[in-house]
Amino acid sequence: MIKAVVYPDVLIAAAKRLCVKRIWTDEEKMAVQAGLGSFFYLHQLPGKNVILQCMEQHPVRRNRQSRNIKDYIRNIQLKKLSLHVTD
Repeated sequence: MIKAVVYPDVLIAAAKRLCVKRIWTDEEKMAVQAGLGSFFYLHQLPGKNVILQCMEQHPVRRNRQSRNIKDYIRNIQLKKLSLHVTD
């Protein structure tokens, strides 16, 4: 075990990396795009209240945190923008 007194920054950095990244399933992707699809095309990010309302409507979206859904939308938007810039 790492001692927090000796290396506090290393322990914090290591603790942040311990999160398990889950791959988005096709069902989760379709559920997010069905409920929040307009935000993909408007290049805007939904607020937390909008995301929470969508999470209540579809059980698949409950497997993710609101922050995960917002990050997913942001990543898709950035991917689309990078494709347009390189063309």
